[in-house]
Amino acid sequence: MLPANCETQKPEPLPLGELSNAELEEVGSPFRERLLVYLSAYINASAYINADEWCAKRMPDCLVTLSNGEPGDRELIEVRRDRITHTYEDDGHVEACDVSFIDLIVRFVTCRAHNDDGIARLAARDMYERWIESAALGDDITPKDLETLGQFFDDPYEDTNVVPFVRRSENVEPSSYEGWRSLSEAVQRIIEKRPDVEATLESNVTGIPAHCLKVPGLVGEIADWINRSAIMPQPEFALMNSIAAVGALAGRRYAYEGEDTRTNIYLLAVGQTGVGKDHSRKQVKKLFAASGLSKLLMGDDVHSRSGLLSALQDHPVKLCHMDEFGKKLEAMSGKSESTAKSITRGLLELTGAANGVLLGDEYADRKSKPRVDLYEPHLCMYATTTPETLTASLTSADTVSGLLNRFVLGETRNPYPARQKPVDLAVPESLAEAVRVSYAAKPEEAGNLHMVAVTASEGTSAKIAVLTAKAASDLIDAAYDEQVRHLRKDETTGPLWARYRELVIKLSMIRAIGINPVAPEISEIDARWAQDVVRSSINYMVQLVSRHVADNETERFSKKLLEIIRSAGADGITKSTITRKTCGVSKRFREDAISDLLEAGLVGFELRATATKPSSVYWAR
Repeated sequence: MLPANCETQKPEPLPLGELSNAELEEVGSPFRERLLVYLSAYINASAYINADEWCAKRMPDCLVTLSNGEPGDRELIEVRRDRITHTYEDDGHVEACDVSFIDLIVRFVTCRAHNDDGIARLAARDMYERWIESAALGDDITPKDLETLGQFFDDPYEDTNVVPFVRRSENVEPSSYEGWRSLSEAVQRIIEKRPDVEATLESNVTGIPAHCLKVPGLVGEIADWINRSAIMPQPEFALMNSIAAVGALAGRRYAYEGEDTRTNIYLLAVGQTGVGKDHSRKQVKKLFAASGLSKLLMGDDVHSRSGLLSALQDHPVKLCHMDEFGKKLEAMSGKSESTAKSITRGLLELTGAANGVLLGDEYADRKSKPRVDLYEPHLCMYATTTPETLTASLTSADTVSGLLNRFVLGETRNPYPARQKPVDLAVPESLAEAVRVSYAAKPEEAGNLHMVAVTASEGTSAKIAVLTAKAASDLIDAAYDEQVRHLRKDETTGPLWARYRELVIKLSMIRAIGINPVAPEISEIDARWAQDVVRSSINYMVQLVSRHVADNETERFSKKLLEIIRSAGADGITKSTITRKTCGVSKRFREDAISDLLEAGLVGFELRATATKPSSVYWAR
């Protein structure tokens, strides 16, 4: 129960929960000064600083100085018109960075001992939504409220942790407030423009979104260590291998509530030779070995379906690291049956068998070759390839075969980052222990079935149920609607969306398990993060298929030529430059390709005057 002097009238709900954190910040920007008052009031009420240190006369600069009272240890928050900065000084060492209001709430209000915890971020978002509502209603805090407010935060997990800092004594309709009407209009504008923003993001795919690279829990801890220990850190690849690792650690012990989806997942890192794709692979192997879990690691090279299944017979949960995956795909796409091509069938079969049984092959000589069935085989894969090898190996059939849409693809944003001095090359014992703790989590009455190969018909029935918060469940349902929309829209690339919702669930589960392996629950933040990662992967695949994948040499060269012209930008490219870049093909072949692009309307053309003679210039439309 709230104290009587702080009871509030809950305003009519707005769809703030549908907005991303960035969109929520945009909605709250008109109320920034009043939001700062709320933040300052809490800090004052909890005796974190002396109330006199904050002065309303500093508005509109919105400058707040926070101090814990120890000399040389001070924190400064400055809220300006265009950004919020947070500066921390410790014995002369100063660190400064730009932050959002939600970041500030996480740091100063919710669960200060676990600032990166998913629960704290959820509480911060909930609080921020209520602050915006309160600011729109014009509510103020009086000095008499400060002492009362402080008691709300004794336990950061209590519901009172996210109450608005308001006291309303008048029974007035929210719609009568000018601020409330402005808030409603701002939310509507955000919702209306979101499709245009998403379309822009889809057309400018560069890899996993930057805001998705920092993850709480075990996934983030492993990725952070991989990056610290790298000479050339590649955060995208570190994150992808960490996802695969935690997916393997969770093998056969968790199931998505109501649907029995598991955490088996395939990820494919795409990058040029020498950019650092191999470092995360080496580190994850070291981590599993240091944690006593080498049995979960598959051999470095897999040559056939039989090799995949044989490894899973020895232990039903495996993490596979496969290099040069593009070359494997090229061998798989051959017309004749081959051992490499059989890997495709194995990967397809194992995806669906994780919550069932994969029946073994039947041989005439059953005594020497008995059938071996695999119950709940759990394979996670982190594969690497170069973009050229990948695109050269793919055909349009791969977009509908069901293999490509089972993968989460990621490309590095920075192929050649600045070199750094590696830190923590050896596995930190704390990280190894966290891995062991995660692997040891199991449902009651499960025994040790998840630790060994199972060939009995009962399989492993006991599972830890991964629950889902209401907001997260709504997002996952919305993912299916988005999936269907794309499937209906485009016959060529639509099939790449066929497993969008399933992959969102898998990534959400892995993140939630990494945060709390004993009682995981998918939060709204988990689901939004998973949506952003999977959406970026699919958009990247769509871009690869549309621009590079071809079924014959003529189509392949035409797409290559279009990329050459597109990369020249708005100024275009001269015909002589095109000739130099494609000197390995015949003039007739080149001319035909240019003609086809012009007729299709994909390329524009004009004659430009020069000092000697006119020059033919082409540009991509």
